[in-house]
Order: sequence, then C-alpha cells, then structure tokens
Amino acid sequence: MNQAQEQAAHEAIDRLYEAVADESRWPDALGAIATAFDSPRVAILRQPPRMDGLIELRALNHDPDAQRRYNEYYWALDPSHRLTRQAAVGSWLDRPELFDPATTPEPEYMDFAIRNGIRHVAGGKVHADGTSVTLLGVQRPGDHRPFDQASAELFRRLSSHVGRAAALSAELRASQINGVLSLAALDRLDAPVFAINHRGKLLMANAAAERALRSQEPFTLHHGHLSSRDVGTVERFAAAAGASMGGSGCAFSVRTPAGFWLIRVVPLPGFAGASLVYANRANNESVPAQTLAQLFGFSPAESAVALMLIDGLSAKEIAFSRAVSINTVRAQIREILHKTGVTRQTDLVKMLLAIPRVDTRGRDE
Repeated sequence: MNQAQEQAAHEAIDRLYEAVADESRWPDALGAIATAFDSPRVAILRQPPRMDGLIELRALNHDPDAQRRYNEYYWALDPSHRLTRQAAVGSWLDRPELFDPATTPEPEYMDFAIRNGIRHVAGGKVHADGTSVTLLGVQRPGDHRPFDQASAELFRRLSSHVGRAAALSAELRASQINGVLSLAALDRLDAPVFAINHRGKLLMANAAAERALRSQEPFTLHHGHLSSRDVGTVERFAAAAGASMGGSGCAFSVRTPAGFWLIRVVPLPGFAGASLVYANRANNESVPAQTLAQLFGFSPAESAVALMLIDGLSAKEIAFSRAVSINTVRAQIREILHKTGVTRQTDLVKMLLAIPRVDTRGRDE
C-alpha cells in the first residue's frame, strides 16, 4: 500500500473502535472503510456459524428498499456464499467471474445487483467464533475499475480490526440488552431489591426499592450508601452485610411506622463482595382477585373468600364479614380446595402465598 492508503487504513481503524464505544458512529466507520477501498458501497454482515441466515447487516450507501429485498430474498442467491462458506478468516475473496453478468451462476441476483449500482464485489471473512461469522463486503458500480492487489493488501490490513470491532460491538449491545432486561424483570417485583458493594454502596435498586428509598422505609440512602434512620437497623444491616461478604446469607426483621419488614442479605455470585438485599413487608398486599381467577378459575366470590383465608379469617368470620351463611362459605371453601387440587386449608394458604407478586407500575410512580 502507498502512504495515502496506509493513512486511510489508520483512519478506518480509528473509526471502527470509536463505533464500538458509540453505536451511532458506525456510519462513520463504514464511510472510512469505503474511502480506504475507493468503494462507494460497503457492508458488514453477521451470520450464524453455519452461514445459513443473516443476523445483522450494516451497510453504507445501499438503498433501504434494496437492502430489505436483499435481506428477505436475494441474500440466498448471492454468489459470494460459494466463496465465503469454505474460506478461512482473513482470506481476500475476489472472483470477478461470479459477478460478471455473462458468466455468473446467479443471473437473477446480478440483475438485481446491477440495477442497484453493484457490479464488482469482493471481501471475505473477518471473524468467526461459536456464535457468529462476520463478513466484510465492498462493492463498486460498473463505471469503477475492478478490485486489484492493493485492495487485497488493504483487506489483510483491516480484516482483523473489522472483525474485532464487529464482535465487540455485538457483545457490548448484548450485555446492555441483558442488563436492561434483568433490571426490567426486577422492576416487575413488588418487593424492594437492592444491590450493594462490600462497603454498602448502592449499586442498583429496582423500581420498588426506589419508591422505598423515597419513603425512607425500611432503608435510607446516606452519601450513596444504604442506611436507615434507626440505629438498631443500621447495626443489624451491617452485621448481615458482613455475613454475606463472608459467603453466607443472613436475615433480620425491622419494625417501622409503615409496618413489619423482613430483610434478607445474600451474596451476589460473580461479583466479589457484592450482595443482594431483599426487603418485603409482612403485611404485603394480597394477590389480586383477577389473578386468582386466571390461575384457578375462581368465581369473584371464591376469590374474595380465598383472600380472607390468606388473611387468617375463619369460616365463621368470613360468613359474618360477607353477610352470608357459614354453610355457603364452607361450600365455597370446598370448591376452592377442589379447584386448587389440595385437601387442607393450610396447604391452600401456602399455595396462595407462594404466588409471585408483580408490580405493574413504572419506575416513577
């Protein structure tokens, strides 16, 4: 490569790693690759390991409608697959006869390509692992010269960087998505969940935990650390956190004006010194009647009776509260037991208390 091509390669490499850190910079990276190859169109494709599908396509100067049609139909006809499936990572693939309308094995594909400004095609595999294969393709229109030896040298200079940047970008986005999904899942719990480091600094709080912090029940936030307005709670929490850092979980209870809280502190595997803190109120809200109806087919009356059983009321107390006869309540309890498949009220209450409590509110509610 001459000095100008070497400079263009350096520029492309810089832009690639900027794109890893900032997804919005990928068009700049593709543009730098296009400039280096003197190729107005560039594409980076990620495929499954067997190369029998398309995971992701990053493309520059490709018509969006043509790109959609390529993804949906023409991808399967692309003659470059004949080369790339067996090629080694880093090998430059340039077979002009596959993309010459007179000699191509896929005339339908070449008709589509030429109509969309693509006549000369080259590139190769730039990355392969157990999860995907990444390809770099460069395309020139018919009024451009074919690719040459300088293009091959440039590909060998850039290929490992393109592959590494594409893989890092995919891993980073997957990690970000997993993190968002994990927090979203925790947000659906109606009990507060906190994550703290070995010093008690708050690392994460789900939506219920953020609401609990705003109400200062059962914990408060002091200089970024989980704490409490009650000295005794601070001491019990410190002891529980210490036990968690030692590898064993610990539990304690806290009585506040808002009610009785049950606290568990457990180690967070994979994060040295970090712990998860679960807080739940002993007088937590009951399962919605609609949920009981969906789970067991309870009638509205049966759902109401089941909720009273959870609260510890006897059949006589339920009958008085609902202004019905005790025989009616006993018949409803028998039907509830039948629908849930248990024979004792104690087993019924255990089952109903085991139903996961989920939160339908957002973070700011």
